[in-house]
Order: sequence, then C-alpha cells, then structure tokens
Amino acid sequence: MLKLRFLIAFLCFSVLASAQKRDSLFVSYEHNMMVIHHPVSTGETILSLAKSYHVPAAVLADANGLTFQDALDKRKKVLVPLGPYNYITRKPSKSNKSKPLYYRVTAKDNLYRISKQAGLDQQDIQDWNDMVDKTITPGQSLLMGWVDYTKSDLQNPSVSTPPALPAPPRLPTTLPSRSDKIETQVIIIKKPDTVRKVVGLEKIYLSQTNNEQNVVEEKGTAVFFTSAGKVSSSNVFFAFHNTAPTGSVIKVYNPGTEKSVFVKVLGPVPGTKQYHNAIIGIGSGAKEVLGINNERAWVELKYVGY
Repeated sequence: MLKLRFLIAFLCFSVLASAQKRDSLFVSYEHNMMVIHHPVSTGETILSLAKSYHVPAAVLADANGLTFQDALDKRKKVLVPLGPYNYITRKPSKSNKSKPLYYRVTAKDNLYRISKQAGLDQQDIQDWNDMVDKTITPGQSLLMGWVDYTKSDLQNPSVSTPPALPAPPRLPTTLPSRSDKIETQVIIIKKPDTVRKVVGLEKIYLSQTNNEQNVVEEKGTAVFFTSAGKVSSSNVFFAFHNTAPTGSVIKVYNPGTEKSVFVKVLGPVPGTKQYHNAIIGIGSGAKEVLGINNERAWVELKYVGY
C-alpha cells in the first residue's frame, strides 16, 4: 500500500514537472544578447510577436534577418531579443502580464559568466533560486527574471455564439381606418458644434500609421534632454529613438497623467551614460505637455510599424 502511494505521488510530480517544462520559457546567449526561442504558430507574424513580447518590431525582424512582410515558417523558431523594452529584473506584481525566464546551465558555465551575459547581479540569481552558495551544475534550470508578455488573440482564440436574431415584427391583419390616429415620433439629431481639427505632427503620425492601424507599441524609460528640444516657431518636439525611422513621428503617452505628445525622430539614442536603459530621448520642452517634472519617466510609445 505504501509503495502504491509513493508511485502515485511520483507520477503526479512527474506530470506536473513535465507540464511546467513545456510551459517554461528558456533563454540563451546568442549574438551578444539574451534571446528566447519562440516556436511559430499558425497566423503569427513579426508584428503580432512584437506586440506579444513587447519588443520593437524592427529589432525583432533584424534579429531574425527578416522584414515586416516576410511570412514565418511554422517549422522554425523565432529569436525574441530581451532588452530594456521587455526584460523584467524585479518580480512583477501581476503574473498574468509576464512570464518567468529560465536558463539551462551547461558544463562551461559559472554563475559569474551567466550573470554578466544577462546583465544581472549574482545575488539576485541566488535569491530567485534559493541558492545558499554560487555552486551550479550542468542541466540545472535557473530563474533569470521575467519577460513582459501579453497573450495575443491568435494564441488564445475564443469561440462565441452569435446573438439570436430578433423575431420579425408581426404585420397587422387589418389596415387602419381613416378615423384612426397615427402617432409619429420625430427624433432630432443635433450635429456637434465643433470638430477637433488634426494638425501638425499628429496629422503626420496618423498618416504614417494609417490612423493607428499599423503601429508598434513600446514601453520603457524616457530621458529628457535640454538641447534641440522645442522649436517655438513651429511648435515641434524632437526625439532620439533607435528603431523608429528618422523623420517619422512617435506618439508619447504618460500613463501617470494620461497626457500625450507627438515628437519627430532625429536619429538613434546617443550611447552616453545619460541615456542608460532609456528607450527614447525627448526634448525637455515636452515635459510640461506630458505633466512630467523629472528628467526620466516611464512612457508608452506608438510609431509606424515598418
């Protein structure tokens, strides 16, 4: 009887471990960056995967030697880069907005090498994995942080029953006589007095993104710089961004104040200490519009997906 209980417990543990292994995301160090190998599913595209993993579509396409228009082969895997835009190194409060990342130790690894490749502190890795020392063994799985992740509609299809059609109206069996009164209700629809006029950079942004039908979404830290900020004569704000094309317009949204501003891209983010871990540099004149007082702030971006 005792052996039977032990066997049942062992089988349950094996099933759970196997399921966890299938659902886990493993990272590897390739091309001088940490990446995830994502198996392609039917209907997935570069843009849909970029949205799911919160990685700039241009970065995702470049990592795989593809363009936005290229179809994905179901027999292959897509390399998903990890960076400031989607790599989470502090335990998230909402588990449904992220997925844990694991690394499988090889014979050549040591904890120092792994932490340097991932840009993590050794102590963080030890704490996440309840390690009493720095000893690791080949084949061991280490928790390496989390990835910002949103399940797409393609990965979670839903089947809904269409609403029942209303029954057709019953026609009167007799026509009304001339003496019957027919009441008619007149509904007056008032046209709005004013319509907001779209001008300037917003108009260019809507044109470039086909009224936001073709956009890349990105979240991260913005740094505000004092030079080349706002040109008072044209009321234009400028910005630095690594993947949005030069001359394109980015919509910057501050979730803290729910305010937005449109900025024109001058070129890539400078590789200086000021912009460390920042996804965008914005002229300081935009701070007032966004309701921001600090030199760094969390923002959400939208820009054309090509």
